[in-house]
Amino acid sequence: MNNELKAYSESLVKVYIESGLTNSTARVLVYLTLCEPTSQAATSIQQHVSLSAGSVSTALNLLLRSGLIIRTKSSGDKRYFYELESESWQRSVMQRLVSVDHLVHIADKGIKLAPDNKRLIAMYEMYSFFGLELKEMMKRINHT
Repeated sequence: MNNELKAYSESLVKVYIESGLTNSTARVLVYLTLCEPTSQAATSIQQHVSLSAGSVSTALNLLLRSGLIIRTKSSGDKRYFYELESESWQRSVMQRLVSVDHLVHIADKGIKLAPDNKRLIAMYEMYSFFGLELKEMMKRINHT
């Protein structure tokens, strides 16, 4: 990796950390965004990001659950390979949309129990708005 790409990589890691990812998860995500070939074994990821096997495993599991990466196995190889596909960003947003819908439902349930609770009302309004807008954005993306 050349110096420009290293600097870019570090700036991207910083943005991900500022947005709430752990250092390990940010480093693994950035590596999978930039690496060639696109599909990498955990041991290769570990070597390139200079993290422990446990840190890489934890980061990979988090990224798998969030829908950002996929795990595959090639025939004749016992190892799993991890990849960030171009569709990964959309898949991750769709998974978050499901979470937003759950939060709307939970907030609504809470408002029925405590109708004057301004925090629950604000939660409901914010997640309802965000969910509707996100659904509309995803429709526009899927029609292009």
